[in-house]
This record gives sequence, C-alpha cells and structure tokens, in this order.
Amino acid sequence: HLPKCIPRMQILIQTSLMKKCSNASPFLSPLIASVRYSSSSSPQLGNFSKPVSALRFKTRPASKRKLGPGQNEWSVVGYSSAEALDLLGLQDGLQQQSLYSQVPLSEDLEPSCVFVTNKYNLDGDEKSKEIFFFKVGCVVFWNVPELERNTVLKFLRPYSDDSYEDDVVFEESEMMSYKMSQTENPHLEKGIINIANDSDVLVKYTFSNAIASSVKLGSWEASLDKIIDSIEFISEDLKRNANVKIKKNEVLQKTGEILALRHLINLSSDLLDTPDFYWDREDKENLFLATCSHLAVAKRTKVVNEKLSHCLEVMEMISSHLSHEHGATLEKIIIVLIAIEIVFEVLHFIERKFGAFEVLDPKPT
Repeated sequence: HLPKCIPRMQILIQTSLMKKCSNASPFLSPLIASVRYSSSSSPQLGNFSKPVSALRFKTRPASKRKLGPGQNEWSVVGYSSAEALDLLGLQDGLQQQSLYSQVPLSEDLEPSCVFVTNKYNLDGDEKSKEIFFFKVGCVVFWNVPELERNTVLKFLRPYSDDSYEDDVVFEESEMMSYKMSQTENPHLEKGIINIANDSDVLVKYTFSNAIASSVKLGSWEASLDKIIDSIEFISEDLKRNANVKIKKNEVLQKTGEILALRHLINLSSDLLDTPDFYWDREDKENLFLATCSHLAVAKRTKVVNEKLSHCLEVMEMISSHLSHEHGATLEKIIIVLIAIEIVFEVLHFIERKFGAFEVLDPKPT
C-alpha cells in the first residue's frame, strides 16, 4: 500500500506548508510556488512504461575524436567520400593541378593507393602535407589543414563513383594525432600515432589503411541505418493490426539492398581479414591490427553483420507472409469457381431429370 500513500502524503505536506507560510515573509512565496509545481508535476509510479519499437536500436557511439592535435603533434584525418575512386584519372588531375607531387609506393600498392605530398610550403611548416588516396573511395590526410582538406574533397568529385552525401562524409570521419616517437619503433600509444622516422612512407600507409577501413565501415553503417529506418514501419504495423502494407516488389528490392550491403562488407572488403600486403611484413601487420583494434573495426563489423542478419530475417518473414496471403487468395478464387461449377452441374442434373426450367428456358411469345 505504500505507493498509493505517496500522493496523499505529498498533498498533506503541501497543505501544511501552505498554512504555516501564509502569514510568513513574502520571500517564501517562491518556495511555496516551487512546492506546488513539484507536487503537481510528480510522476505517477504506474505510468513509467512506454511502448518501444521492435526495430529501435542504440545508435553507434561517436568515435573518440580529439578536438585537435596537442603540442608537438600533428593531425591525421580520414574520410570516406565515395564507393570507389578512379585512381588513373585522379593521377592525371593531380598532374594538371600541379600542387602535389606523387611519391611511389610499393609495387603491390600501386593499383590500390596513390600517395602525394605538397610541392609548395607556404605555411613555413617543417612538416610536409601528405595525402593517401585509396581506390575504395577513402582519403587520409597527414598534417593538412581543414580548409585544404575540404578543397581536396571537392576536387575528388569528378573521379568518384557513387559519391556519398556531405553529411555522411564528415559525420563518419576519423581524426587522430601523430608525433615523433621517443623510441626507434613506431607504435600506437593512448590513441596517438608515434612515428619513428618521418620519411617512412609504408608506416604511414599502414596507419592510413586502418583509418580508411574504419571510415569506410562508418559509411556502410550509415547506409544500414537508412535501411533499418525504411523497414521499421513493418514491425509497427504487425504489432498494431497484424497487417503489412508493402508490396512483393518492394520486399525484393529491400532484400536486394541488404544483400548488396552484406556483400560489400564481407566479400568486397578486408574487414574480416588482414590485407595481403601485411603477410610478409609482420611489423606493419602489428601496427595495422593495433590501430584497427583502437578504432573497434572488428567489433563494429560483427554488430553490422548481426543487424543485417536480423533485417534479412524480417524481410524473409514478410516475403513468406505475402506468399501465404497470395496462395490463400488463389485458393479462395478456386473454391468460388468450383462452387459455381457445382451449381451449374446441379441445374443441369435437375434439367435432365425433371425437364427444363421456364426461368432458364423461357418460351417465345
């Protein structure tokens, strides 16, 4: 009985306080008003349950991005701008622009990545500006200011296949910091990249490759969020009236979108496995795996696959439901046609037995 007594106790306390303060100083009037407001707006214990959508999910927590590099640190920023980049056309465009110089990487990286540095040092910074362009549609900037990064992203538009929206590009970006290591070995310490030799391009490529994997996964997570939002009404309709207002073609189209995204994540990318580049480079592989672990690439990939599986289960259930409804409709039509045929057979039998019906065979006047 205690929960039922709480509102009564609040009313008694409020009434006694009002009586005692009626003749008191006017400075107590705000206190009285606050007591009146708190008592009137106090929640009831039995009304705290609210309906929750079946497909509602927790949003992915924002990645741990720093506001900017600290002292004696420089920025490393990665973006996923499109599904793919035309690297051959991009190299021609960079040569015509004549602002960056291409630096050759390893031979096995030439088809998948382009690395450039700035030709002119107008800022007087001893550190050069370096950019990694990946064929999968990602770009990673080392020590490049924000204004120049935005300019380069706009420059990539003509060489991009299926460009993402600007909101997705900037929302799913990753920012880290790097500094010169106090040791002889490059490593990742407390989320900060430590570079032993500033001219070691392959080490920077390794860190950039991990960042590119994270931002590409982020863009696919954004695509999955849109798919989930588009099919959320299905569970709501089933919960309210056990009826789904969706066509068979729409179910097939949505299933195709889910399967295409699943194909990109599990078959067309290296999110589930270490790239071949690191097979004979164990030191680089350790850096790559440590950076991916810091960015939670493996955990996020697992969560995305679980969500995709759940979406596929929903669409398979709806497809089966629509097929069952279609079959039931056909059965009803067949039953009606059989009933009509039986009626005509009965009439013919009566006609042969007792003669023709005047209604069915009227005599001419």
